Amino acid sequence: MRPRQTATVLIAILWLAHLGFASEPHFKSSPENTSDEKKSGAHASASKLQLIGGDIYRGEFGKSANTKGELTWNCPAFASELTVPWNEVDSILQAAPKQPQLDNVSKDQFILEMQNGEALTGKISNIGEQFIDVDSPLAGIKRIPLSALRSILRASPKTESDAGELKMADWKQIAPPNRKGARSSWFETAGSYDTETAGTVISQQINFPDLATIDINVAWQSNTPNWIVQIGEPRKLEIHARKLENRNTLSITMLVEDETTADIATAQLPMDSSSSLVLQVLCDSVRGRLVVMHSGNAIAQLRLNKSLRLTGKQSVLVTNNVSGRLSLRSLKIYRSVFSSPVVVSPGKDVAESGNISSPETLLQNGQTYLGKPIGFDTTDGTFGFESTEETLGRVALSQVDRIEFPPSAEPAQPAANKKLYSVQLWSGERFVGQSISIQSDQLSVSLEQLNATVQLPRDAIMSIGQNGNSKPDVAASESEEVQLRFVSPWGVSFGQIVPMDATGSDNADNPPHRTLNWKPLKAIKSVALATNVTGTIEPVVAKAKTEKPKPKTTSEFGRTLEKDEPSLFLKSGDCFAAEVQGVQEGELHFQSSLFRATKIDAALVRGVRKLAYSGTDTMEKVSRKRLLTLPRSQRNNPPTHLVVSREGDAIRGQLQSMEIDEITLQVRGEDRKIQMKTVAEIIWLLDPPEIVPPGKTASTDSPTTAQNVTHQPPRDGDLNCQALDVSGTRISIIPERVVGNVLVGQHPQLGPCQVELNKISKLVLGDAIAADIKQNRFEKWRLENALDPKFVNDLDSPDANGETSSNEPRSRLIDQPAPDFELNQLDGMPLKLSSLKGRIVVLDFWATWCGPCVASLPKITELGREYKAADVDVIAVNIEENAAIVKSFLERIKINPVVVLDNDGAVAKKYQASAIPQTVIIDRDGKVKHVFIGGGGATETKIRESLDGLINIKL
Repeated sequence: MRPRQTATVLIAILWLAHLGFASEPHFKSSPENTSDEKKSGAHASASKLQLIGGDIYRGEFGKSANTKGELTWNCPAFASELTVPWNEVDSILQAAPKQPQLDNVSKDQFILEMQNGEALTGKISNIGEQFIDVDSPLAGIKRIPLSALRSILRASPKTESDAGELKMADWKQIAPPNRKGARSSWFETAGSYDTETAGTVISQQINFPDLATIDINVAWQSNTPNWIVQIGEPRKLEIHARKLENRNTLSITMLVEDETTADIATAQLPMDSSSSLVLQVLCDSVRGRLVVMHSGNAIAQLRLNKSLRLTGKQSVLVTNNVSGRLSLRSLKIYRSVFSSPVVVSPGKDVAESGNISSPETLLQNGQTYLGKPIGFDTTDGTFGFESTEETLGRVALSQVDRIEFPPSAEPAQPAANKKLYSVQLWSGERFVGQSISIQSDQLSVSLEQLNATVQLPRDAIMSIGQNGNSKPDVAASESEEVQLRFVSPWGVSFGQIVPMDATGSDNADNPPHRTLNWKPLKAIKSVALATNVTGTIEPVVAKAKTEKPKPKTTSEFGRTLEKDEPSLFLKSGDCFAAEVQGVQEGELHFQSSLFRATKIDAALVRGVRKLAYSGTDTMEKVSRKRLLTLPRSQRNNPPTHLVVSREGDAIRGQLQSMEIDEITLQVRGEDRKIQMKTVAEIIWLLDPPEIVPPGKTASTDSPTTAQNVTHQPPRDGDLNCQALDVSGTRISIIPERVVGNVLVGQHPQLGPCQVELNKISKLVLGDAIAADIKQNRFEKWRLENALDPKFVNDLDSPDANGETSSNEPRSRLIDQPAPDFELNQLDGMPLKLSSLKGRIVVLDFWATWCGPCVASLPKITELGREYKAADVDVIAVNIEENAAIVKSFLERIKINPVVVLDNDGAVAKKYQASAIPQTVIIDRDGKVKHVFIGGGGATETKIRESLDGLINIKL
């Protein structure tokens, strides 16, 4: 068996033993770029604040003065700065400055990490028997006992060898392949990259350092999370997290593989009610060691084969294996010293586990020296080693990459209830302390073991994060206190809507802007939402007691609406229960328990429903298209309404009047009376897109707005909001105040209204409203202009019309079997094309509203009579008009051709008849020989020539 096969078999055995079942699809690979699915904006390039629990706020450091222990943050989603305790901050990733100062760190600076986790960057000025002196430009000269040190790592600016936080815009979906223009299975949300689809894989390329830390932050909304992070392709390192079957346990598996070897390590974490996970993977390719950290503890480790160098250009892949929302909050890969508690496996000693008993010095050229540094020469910067070996020689400090010290028997611990905060500068310097605060433009980091405070320029900071012993990341949505989640392009925030402050509310000359007051769970105080914000607010905690759905009876044509179900629909997206009383003088009158107002401009109405569903819900696409097609002859006087009966059929026309018992609909100039008891639904049709003649620009006229508004209209600067509840009701409301659990405000057209916050299913804010209401069932009812026929001013022009060119779709019909059809004639008798085989057939596609068709039809009819004796049949195929209209037209122009009715346009579509008149000539064998478009003398001449040629073939 070859080495590669040996490694594969070993992996399979270990994997199956761990999972306890046969196999499950791993992940697929198929290259596909989904970058066109991602949208960017100002929020995408802003700095990002992430709190413990999942809150994410894009923006920048606040300008307000703040006390120690608090952070102020300016997020454009809010009208004022957000204030949060520093101990709730998980990380801050600051946007890169236009010209980052990367040359501040000199080549001889090192990051010194203490046993208690604190770290300081500076220049080593001396190495004694028991101490190291460090000169830090930001902290001064400090003497550090060797016993307090965990590691020394050479500092370096952020380069390509330090991937940093992987950018969302760089992810590419490789499985399954995306169709061009389709929505990506992975999509960017505020602060995370999400998918709800099983089997999806995303990838990007990075430069992996030889000494790396991988920070993985993932959340999910699934009862059975199952996801993978893979480094290298083919795979070299894999981290697999999945819920074990029938156990409330999350299994973490680390797998490594090269051409000849493979190894696997596992750990198990209790899931409890958690729906997120933060892992840290420490990787040392030089010394061959991998350790998985969780909440500051090492939970699994592996020894790497020295031939497996996980360095240089590598692929990073993330796979979601199950359905349900998976959120990749962040994935960060950066160069960091390898220092962690050692996991000693049963049956192995400390040495086998990778522990060291004396300091180990690694040079930049890969050489390693084991022994305590001694004899530092300040003149040339060299030192030797205290070792049991006879001689190890001397090395220059400038050649050192890092020094690692053995763990202390009793390592110093941070003070009780204090965290470690790591601050990384763009220059490559790093400082870790036990407290942090901001004063003016300076960030202070307190290193208590060294009794030092480091002042860092805020603009020089690349990132801030909790280090080592941070508490587990418990999602805010799991807290009983949280009821709502606010999502906008600027972030995600868990919290509650609370009453507004009364300050300024009595200022009649300059009243405050109307908005919502939001109290984030993690914030110290509430903040008002910015009035131009866009997004949603939704419940995230299921109510303890849910109402049982009301029994609903159905019939063949639908059921009557329940009392609380929406019956009146507006163009704004509003829909609510109302008793519609009629339309008078351009206003629709109604009664609703939700509003004091009893009328609204009828131009703002979108529909009235009496049944829960009607014929339009199950109407075939072809039938709906016919109802929405606006002929050219009706463009100046289009239908405005569609009336659907309880039997499911529909008729369109212009609504003349509506009363409680009866409506009057004008259809083709005639008034029709319709009893309301027979009506299931009335739809206000939206106008078709404007046809703009060549050389002209589209109209900029404003759309119709409501008239006779009896209340103060919304002011610029007020928050636009729509509230949805479980019954389907949707109400526009401009917030004014919160009283108890009731949001009180103004409807833009209907005046005072209120919403019970504990009954909402969603609040939609700002520009998100327009996108949200596109899901409204009435949005599909928009008129579409019929395709114009191809015509010219002079129908007899020899250059005006003719046979199709070879590059037109219709040319594909020529010399092909003519598509068969069976259509009814005007007398109701069917006519099947295939029954005419053996004869020459002329199909003339036309309509009564087509001017060139009307001009050419008499000539085509006469041509049919002339050639009838030569076994030629002329059939006029009328497109999408009823028999009564066609009969009336033929009687008026006094001709009597053979007419068949293509009621749904299906036959015209088969023959590519998008421009009419179109004439198709079929030979005796049933094959299409010629296709002509347009009318006039030139076309008539070509038709005669074609027929003569086909007749002569028989002769």
